Amino acid sequence: MAAITPTPLRCKVDNLEFGLKAFESDFLAKSIIRDGLWERHLTYAIPGALRPGAVFFDIGANVGYYTVLASKVMGTRGRVVAVEPSPVILPVLKENVARENCPSVTIEEVAVGAAPGEARIVFDSAESGGSHVLRVGEEGDRTEVVTLDMLAEKHGPPTVIKADVEGLEGDLLMGGVDTFKQGAPVIFMEFAPQNFSRSGTPLIDALKLLDSLGYRFGMFRGHSASARMPIQLSTLADLATYWLSIDFQGHMDIVVGRPGQR
Repeated sequence: MAAITPTPLRCKVDNLEFGLKAFESDFLAKSIIRDGLWERHLTYAIPGALRPGAVFFDIGANVGYYTVLASKVMGTRGRVVAVEPSPVILPVLKENVARENCPSVTIEEVAVGAAPGEARIVFDSAESGGSHVLRVGEEGDRTEVVTLDMLAEKHGPPTVIKADVEGLEGDLLMGGVDTFKQGAPVIFMEFAPQNFSRSGTPLIDALKLLDSLGYRFGMFRGHSASARMPIQLSTLADLATYWLSIDFQGHMDIVVGRPGQR
């Protein structure tokens, strides 16, 4: 199928260029073909949060767009941990990292959840970014599940996290309580209420925990990294309720961090 045939692309972010293979039917590939980049707001916001010595966790790395981008931006001054559980996507991710000579990147072939264990994952052949961990009892490829705290213990505390895990964001956050208590990583994550039911922990409940630890929330208005505005947790909760009531199938990206962080 065409959807599982990766095609070589060329990414261009200002003066930075790099190659990337991606599944040709994906929105990511179509965006790069059209604009030279993917998700303009995060393409600029994530590198803007990376300081020398940063540890970047790309959780739900897919074919590695943000993994390669972060590696190119930081060079040897930081480290990247790319987390991707799909056995279909992993070979493409590994090829992209190898072809672009990213020695600062470590790939973890696992999913991230609230507790260690095992899960099943399904590949979405129409849009690989929709590949996701299944509910208990559903059939799919086996994958190991680790927690964010386990990854932090193995690779060092993250300073920046990108989380795009198709609904498992609540479980991911609950598996990182020690990481959030001991450090202050900035988190860029997808907010898609239609996928919340895939997680054992409702995302709003996990965000309440971060709120109690002093984290604050922001949202991106459109696709500009500068178009970021604060948003109250209560507003996010109301928005999730409303979107579910009208069966809205879209999403937005939010950023979670301590006051004063970029």
